[in-house]
Amino acid sequence: MDRPVTLTFKTLNECIDDIPEHPGVAVGLSTREKYGYAISLLAVALFFLSMKVLPDKLYTLVIACFLLLVELVAVAATLIPKWPPRFPSFRSERTEYAEQLDYDFAHYGGLISWITGFPRDQIADMADYAESGLAVLALPDQHRHEASWEVSGDRTQARTGRQRQAGRGRHGCG
Repeated sequence: MDRPVTLTFKTLNECIDDIPEHPGVAVGLSTREKYGYAISLLAVALFFLSMKVLPDKLYTLVIACFLLLVELVAVAATLIPKWPPRFPSFRSERTEYAEQLDYDFAHYGGLISWITGFPRDQIADMADYAESGLAVLALPDQHRHEASWEVSGDRTQARTGRQRQAGRGRHGCG
């Protein structure tokens, strides 16, 4: 996957969106399932059409049996990869979540290695900015007017009146 050469919130969001989803999380049908269901539906339609249109002869029965066989093979090809079915239980949910974590871990490692390729100061400044912006947005309405921006060293931080009184900065540390 080609990664952008600049680190911005937009490029980071795009990189996160580019991470493929675990197949178990996907809501849509796979290509195999789409073709299987389409062939099955077509076989059923042709089965009923042949039984209605063709005369009552032996070849009509042969054609109907062949279309029924095509339908069964298409349904089997669609359902076999999902066999055995997983019924909801605590164990199956935990197992599925562990599989998702294993799948996502490789992509997570790639994303982290891309981020760590940028200067530490830039990463720290962006993290501070994102966290301070979220901290101001998370304040209740009554305390939002107390929030102010203070410069401590080379970093800009959002601090509430309570944090100033306690002498605490980010994360409640000194």
